[in-house]
Amino acid sequence: MFHNELFLDLQNYLKYYFKNEAITILDLGCGSARHIASALAQFPVNNYVGYDLSETALNHARNNLVALQCSFELIQADLLSGLKERNSAYDIVFSGFACHHLNETEKNQFFQMAYRCLKAKGVLVLIDVVRAENESLHVYLERYCNWLRSNWRAISKEALEMACEHIIGNDFPDQISDLFEKASAVGFQTSSQVSNYCQHVMLSFEKTMIQ
Repeated sequence: MFHNELFLDLQNYLKYYFKNEAITILDLGCGSARHIASALAQFPVNNYVGYDLSETALNHARNNLVALQCSFELIQADLLSGLKERNSAYDIVFSGFACHHLNETEKNQFFQMAYRCLKAKGVLVLIDVVRAENESLHVYLERYCNWLRSNWRAISKEALEMACEHIIGNDFPDQISDLFEKASAVGFQTSSQVSNYCQHVMLSFEKTMIQ
């Protein structure tokens, strides 16, 4: 799913956006935090807060975040709960491969609360899957599962079909234009597609347009 490419793009974007400024980050659906810990390794990180539903993933995240040498907090909860309960403002609100599980109402809530949780010059960054413009969800799901069947050759056919079954029942990705519209509706000044690898994208939403 192009994790290495996308998180390298994240690293380069953060270099451009924050230069050498110390940053705080709220990571929603952080998983093991392996990839983001690598992307943040070159930055002065003041504080990292991560949310995930998996206790096992959070245990791995504790080990992976030690290298950042910053204060961090890990909470077992879903990403919307994480946004609702945070009272601090962050430089970065980040979510990787999680928002496509939200329904339409939840996505709107996500953007609204993410905006609230950002500092004046903060940025929301999403790494996720998206539908092509004017592509129905049914067509997307069929296309994506066919892509998996053609490219995921290191796992068994049974495991691959289980993955496709999960995707068909739980994935609700938007078109990029829909995500940009949701962001604009709550006040984000700039929405950009940073990169795209076979429907796996990195998107940025800047609260205040940088000069």
